[in-house]
Amino acid sequence: MRFALVFGATSLLQLFVDLTVEEVVVKYGNRYAARQDWGRFHRLFRIGLVVKSAGGAVGALAVVGAAFLANVIWTTHGIRGALLIAALIPLIQQPEGMAGALLLVRNRYDLRGLFLFWSMALRFVAIGVGAAIGLIPTFVAIVARLTSTTPLLR
Repeated sequence: MRFALVFGATSLLQLFVDLTVEEVVVKYGNRYAARQDWGRFHRLFRIGLVVKSAGGAVGALAVVGAAFLANVIWTTHGIRGALLIAALIPLIQQPEGMAGALLLVRNRYDLRGLFLFWSMALRFVAIGVGAAIGLIPTFVAIVARLTSTTPLLR
C-alpha cells in the first residue's frame, strides 16, 4: 500500500509537469534533418533538454511538497522518506525522454526499443530487490537504476 502511494504520487505529479517536448523534438527534428538544417536541429535539442529539465525540477519540487504534506494528505504514515528519495526520479528520468526522441529522429527504433526494454527490466529488478528489504531501499534502488541507465542514453 505504501509503495503504491509513493509510486503513484510520484508518477502523477511527474505527469502533471511533463511538458511532452519529445513529440515536438521528433516532429521538427525530422524536418530539420530532412533539410539538413543542422543549426536548428541542434538548437531544437538543446531547448528541448532545457525544457524537459525544467519540467523535471518542477516535478521534483512537487514530490518534495507532497512528502512534507504526506501526513495531511494520506492516513498512511511512514512514506515521507520514500517520497523524498522518489523526488529524484523526475530529475533523473528527463534525459531518457530526450534520448529516446533523438533515437526516433535517427530512425533507430530498434535501439529505442532495446533501451526501453533494458530500462524496464532494471526497474523490475530494482523493485524486486528493494521490496524484500523495505520501502526506502526500494526507491533507492529505483533511483540507482535510473542513474545507471541514463548515461547509456546520452
